[in-house]
Amino acid sequence: MKNKKILIIILGGFLTLIISVAFYNFIIKYFEHNSLLHAKIENLKQANAGLNAEILNSSAFLYYNMDKVNDKIKQIDSALENLKNVNLNSQNKLKSLRNLFDEKENSVHTFQKANCAIKNSTTYLSILLSKEQMLFDNKEYLNTITKATSNIFLAKSSFDKDFLKTLTSDIEKIKQYKFSSKEQSKFNQNLISHLNVYKNFFDDYVFSLKQIINIRYDNEIKDFSNHIYSEFNKKIFYINLFPALMIVLFIFSLIIIIYLIKKINKEHEKNKNTLEQKITQEVEKNREKDQKLFE
Repeated sequence: MKNKKILIIILGGFLTLIISVAFYNFIIKYFEHNSLLHAKIENLKQANAGLNAEILNSSAFLYYNMDKVNDKIKQIDSALENLKNVNLNSQNKLKSLRNLFDEKENSVHTFQKANCAIKNSTTYLSILLSKEQMLFDNKEYLNTITKATSNIFLAKSSFDKDFLKTLTSDIEKIKQYKFSSKEQSKFNQNLISHLNVYKNFFDDYVFSLKQIINIRYDNEIKDFSNHIYSEFNKKIFYINLFPALMIVLFIFSLIIIIYLIKKINKEHEKNKNTLEQKITQEVEKNREKDQKLFE
């Protein structure tokens, strides 16, 4: 019976060892998974920062390859897709992050449309203004278009729509001018057309740009990252608790084994003494019998 108890304890020890090895493998995979997860979040941060940089570059330079912007959008989509296997507790946070970046992508498309129109009109306005002195000698007209175009270039360089407060009235004033020359009339029509581009698109241009580079995207990524760390730390508590329990179980098993071994040794010693006494008694009995026979 006692041997069975020892066998059960030894088997329990082996089971504990197997569980410990399995747990060790789980920890390795868990830390690898979380390391990879945080690398994916870092990729999302970098892709978002890269998109902001490309958008600012596209607004600053007249000729710019917009494929760079589209590549950054693809990188963000890929980074978000790679995060889809986060734990269930983080799925709502990820969904919120995805919705936010869908909004950002829509803002990018709005900006691209407005930016393209404004760049095109900026180029043509520069060309038109290079001809104004040759076509017109009306100082009032020249002053009006100079004022309107100067405000436009100031608004473009500063992203400040306040410079365009008088743009609508300036366009209406320019429309009032009549010219006998076809070239002058064509110039005036083209000028009004490009001024209207600023009137129609500049608000979208500035608003979408501010939306794109808004700090809330960085904050939302940070919030998501902090949430992941929080979930990680919760599990770390239980991960750290498990080895402590294994150690306690191991020590407890060791104490029981030592106790049983001592008990068995004690029983063995007792049985040995009892056996020796019986043998001694038998020897004494046999001796007495022999003595009686010889008498």
